[in-house]
Order: sequence, then structure tokens, then C-alpha cells
Amino acid sequence: MRSARSGPGGRALTRLVTALLHAGAASVAAQAPARPDTTVPAGTVVGSVVAAQTGGPLEDALVLLEPAPAGAMPPAPGGPSFWGGGRAARTDASGAYRFDGLAAGRYGLHVRRLGYRPASLEIDLRGDSPLRVSVGLVVVPNALEAVDVAGASPAPIAILRADADAAGRARLMAEEDRRGRFLASDTRALTAADLTEAVTLGETDLFRALQRLPGVATRDDFTAELWTRGGRWTDTRVTFDGLPLFSPVHVAGVFAGVDPDAVGSAFFHPGVRPAASGEGAAATLDLRSRPATEPGLHGLAELSVISARAALEHGPNGAGIGWMLAARRSYVDLAADLLAALKSDSTIAVPYSFTDLAGRLDISLGGARALEVSGLSAADALRGTVPNLLRQNQGRWGDAAVQATLVTPVGGLVARFTTGVSRFDVRVRPSCATRPATFSPTAR
Repeated sequence: MRSARSGPGGRALTRLVTALLHAGAASVAAQAPARPDTTVPAGTVVGSVVAAQTGGPLEDALVLLEPAPAGAMPPAPGGPSFWGGGRAARTDASGAYRFDGLAAGRYGLHVRRLGYRPASLEIDLRGDSPLRVSVGLVVVPNALEAVDVAGASPAPIAILRADADAAGRARLMAEEDRRGRFLASDTRALTAADLTEAVTLGETDLFRALQRLPGVATRDDFTAELWTRGGRWTDTRVTFDGLPLFSPVHVAGVFAGVDPDAVGSAFFHPGVRPAASGEGAAATLDLRSRPATEPGLHGLAELSVISARAALEHGPNGAGIGWMLAARRSYVDLAADLLAALKSDSTIAVPYSFTDLAGRLDISLGGARALEVSGLSAADALRGTVPNLLRQNQGRWGDAAVQATLVTPVGGLVARFTTGVSRFDVRVRPSCATRPATFSPTAR
């Protein structure tokens, strides 16, 4: 038996026959009719709406289907029995929509969603099969009208909190507030975190916190007085709500004479200062009272090594009246009296104490008008007898200030009209004196 061998011509013939068979099969498949989608009935338009950038589904997009000009649409299943001019549908969570019971013809499909560019296209629905149409929308941010929201920003110096994140945010807010208020780059703002970190001698002290700043020093460790760039303490002007304080220290300069709970902001100007500050050959310290910013009644109490202090505030819920009251008193004299009574020893006596009282009242007058009233009283008191030193002496000295400010719009600006008075009184009555000696410098 002879074996058949195929040469180059035979192999070419084989490949040709195989190609013809494949082409014939493809032709037969192409001529076969396509099977309709039996899952969706005829006369139906279905599809989905997605975000063009991500491909994710868009929920609650509005899809409008309108007939071609001069056309009409049959009523929707379960809807009114009359023919209408169009239908609307909302996409579900998967972005899908659906219109059933449509007649064959040409329609206009419009898709809209807030924050995306609207899309419109024409579709041709044939009666023998449904139509699937998916639409991708492009994001287009919409410019809305500005909304003015009135509110009080939290004060840089507020109720102390031991939260590191809150302290960092407070410093950023204080710095932003400083840049908005003052042009001078060397102006420094004090925050509640600065006060906490600068606690010395067991007492929260505003002035000692400022001594940490560059260019600020003091005479020695036993005084809170500020010496700025070599200038003496008497060359630094301290103001409270714009009114000068003549000697804002206690215990001959050991402690600051301002309760920190009453201060909302503190700005230190070691160089160029605003024209409204004035005075102060070396520097100016601008202290502002703290308004009540949080709605409702709030309180704070603290006991230190030297004094006890408390603060109470009530903020309005929207427009209304807000108030704040802060008080501080040293208690070393009371502790000494108690110890002397327990030990029956009259030589145990500390006839000295200091007291701070500050408050603020904010009244909304409607619109952009408001009334602000604030006051401060800082007093040192000397009383009683110390063997071989004092005998029935009485003395009292300290600062006092009160001011009222009316905030009202004038044209396109907001004006502030302020009136106030501050003074420093000294009243000492020695045991041999018949009348008290007084000294009262006053600034108006």
C-alpha cells in the first residue's frame, strides 16, 4: 500500500478549503435573525445614569422622556387615562430608570441632576424590541448665592481645656485673627494654651505668659511686671477694652491684676501699634473682655495655691442677651486666720488679700446693631494688726474701669461708639490718722 504525500501545493489547497468553510459558517450566522431580549417587554425604555468621571451610579437623577415634536405619549401604567406630553422618572440607588408601555417612535430623553451638566439625546424606539439607554453626566459645580451667617467666633482665651488638638486650632485661629486686625508683623496673640503652659507659682498669670515672648523679660523671677526690649514696666501700657489700667498688678507686682477668665483676647504690641492704642513708650498690651459665646448657662471654678476663682456665663441662642461674670480672690489671709484660731496664736496673721471682679453684657438690638457693656475692678486690701509691724491699719488700692460700646451700621460700614472711664484709687488709714489719705488718678 502506498502512502499519500502532500507537497506544498497540497497544503495550500487544504488551507484554502478550510478558509472557505469558515467564511460560509460566518455568513450563515450573520444571516440568522437576532433573538429579542425577552426579559424586557417591547415598548420599554430602560437604562441607567452614571457619573462620567467615575462610572458610579447617580441616585435621584431626573429623567424626562418627551415625544418628538407634534407627538403625544400614551398614559403610564397605573396613571391617568389620558394621553400626555411627557413622562418623568427618578433613578434609584443603582442609577436605573424605566419607562413602560411606550408606542414606537422618536423621543427626546433629558437627564438632569444637581451638580452635573444636563444631557439630552434623541432615541428611536421600535415596536419589536425594547431600548436600553445609559447616560453619563459630567460634574459641573453650581455657583449658589452667598448666605450670610452671623455668629460669634470662639475667643482665643476661653475656658481652659487640656486638649492638644484644640490648643493647636486655637493658636491658628488667634494668628488668623491677629493678621486680620493688625498690620504690624511683630504683634503677638495670647491663647488659653499659652496661659496653661506658663503657669508659675501655682497661679495662672497673663503677664508671666507674655514673658515667654522674644524681647520680653522681667526684673526677676518674683515679679510679673513686663520689661519690653529693655524698657521698664512703667513704659508698658495695659488697656482693658480700650481703657487704661494704671497699676494692674497684685502683691507689689508678683501677680497680674487681671482675672484670666474675664479675658477673651490679649494682643501684645512690642513695636508699632495701632493709633487707637496710643501711649506706652515700650509696648502696649490690649486686653479684651470675653463675651458669652456658647448658648445656655456655663460655669467654671478653680482653686490654685494662692487664690480661688470662678466664672459664670450665659450665652444667647441666636439674638438676645448674653452675659459673663468672673471673680477671683486670694485666700491666704483666710487660711492664716483659720490656723491662728486652731492654734490660739495671734501672731499667725496675713492681713493682705486681693480681689478681681469683671463682667460683660452683650445686648442684640436687631440687625447689625448691638450694645456691649463691660467693667473691671481689681483691688488690694490691707487690714488688721501684725505684731511689731502694723497696728489696726486699713488700706485699699486698685484699678477700676467701665465702658459701653454701641455697634451700628453707618452707610456701608459698621461704626463703634464707645464711652468709658477708668481710675486708680489709693485709700490708706493708719491707726493714728483721723482721715483717710486718698489718691485717685482718673482717665476718661
